[in-house]
Formats: sequence, structure tokens, C-alpha cells
Amino acid sequence: EKEQSRTECEQELEAQREQLEDLASEAATVGEEHATMRAALAGWRLITRTGVLRRTVTCTFAVHLLYGMALLCEPLYVRDVLGRSEEVFAALQSAFGIFLVAGGILAARLGDRLASFGWVALGVGASGVTAIVYLGTPWVAVAFLGVALWGVATAVISGPSRTLLQRASPERTHGRVLAADLVAGSTAELAGVGVAGALVSLFGVPWSILGAGVTVTLGALALATNDRRDRVPATTPPWPAEAGSELVA
Repeated sequence: EKEQSRTECEQELEAQREQLEDLASEAATVGEEHATMRAALAGWRLITRTGVLRRTVTCTFAVHLLYGMALLCEPLYVRDVLGRSEEVFAALQSAFGIFLVAGGILAARLGDRLASFGWVALGVGASGVTAIVYLGTPWVAVAFLGVALWGVATAVISGPSRTLLQRASPERTHGRVLAADLVAGSTAELAGVGVAGALVSLFGVPWSILGAGVTVTLGALALATNDRRDRVPATTPPWPAEAGSELVA
């Protein structure tokens, strides 16, 4: 009986130890999530007060919104507009991935020459146009051309936009600004799926993408115009003078 009682106590202690480990793991996960959210909020405070950061994150939001819409529209487009099989859908996705990688390699080779808001805005505008070419026509060949060019345009935006965010913010706030940009992109993709669902149910895929693509393209032109008007001398930091001290903590 004593041996059995001791065994039961040991088992109970082991179960309690495992519960404590699980609780500690959950607490650490929650702590990491809270830290990420705090970093994103701190980054947003700087973004809202710095023109080039606002415009760059707006570009990120627009591109991811369009991408989120495409996530819902692409299978419907292949089935209902092109009238093709799942194999064609898979081939289109492969073409996008191949040219996304190729565009990324090209952007890396060009390096700092693409790290300006003008190139980012151009990439956003091209993304809107190529999305229309991809999902707005009933021809398979044009769809493949559009999705390939869309992959290149997306690559042109991705790396240079992050470089621009880092250049336009104090060094100690880079992580927070990039975290805010990540939140903006993720939120836009989710919103894009919802917007696409509402628009496609009313207007169908081609007209919905046409409206979204035109809106994104015109928005890119407006942002580029605003950037030219708001540009500061190269010797002047683009962020507010007090930002470095306020966002360090």
C-alpha cells in the first residue's frame, strides 16, 4: 500500500509538472504576441507622422489587398471565365511563382537602383495593370502573360519597399516599422478576400478585378505625385526630429 501510494504521488507530481510546463509555454507565446503587437503599434506612430513611410505602407496595403482578392478570384476565373481545368489553374500558379523568383533575382542584381519610392509606386501601378490583364480577359494566352508580368511586378515591390522603410526611419525603429508593415500586408490580404467575395457576387470576376486594378493604379499615380511634392532634401532625415527618442523604449 505504501509503495502504491508513493507511485500515485509521483504520478500526480509529474502531471502537475507537465501542466506547469504547458502554462509556461502558453504564457511565453502570449508574451511574444503582445510584444509583436506593441512593436507594430510603436511603428505605426512613426509611420503616421512620416510621409514616405505612410506612402510606402499604403503601397504595401494596396498590393496585398489586390493579392487577397486574387486568392478568391483565381479559381473562379479559371473555371467560369476560361472554362478550363484544375491543371490550367496549377500552371498559372506555377508561372506566377517562376516569374516572381526571376523578378526577385533581377531586383537583387539592380540593388539600390530600385530602392526609391518612384520604383515602388511603379511596381504598384504595374501590379494593378497586370492583375487586369491576368484576370480580366477570357483568353488563356493573355492570362499567362498577365500572371507572369504580375509576378515580376510583385518582386519589384517587395525588396525595395522594405529597403525604403529602413532608410526612411531611425535605425533603432527598423524592427517596429517592418512589423507594422507586416501587419498592414496581412490585414490587407484578409480584407481583399472579403472585398472580392462581395464584388464578385455582384459583378463577376473580370469587372471586379478591373475596378480594383484601376483603383490601385490610380492610387499609385496619386502617391507618386504626392511623393514628388513632399520630397525633402537628401541631407534632411525624412522622419520627425523627436521620433528617435520617442520610439526607442
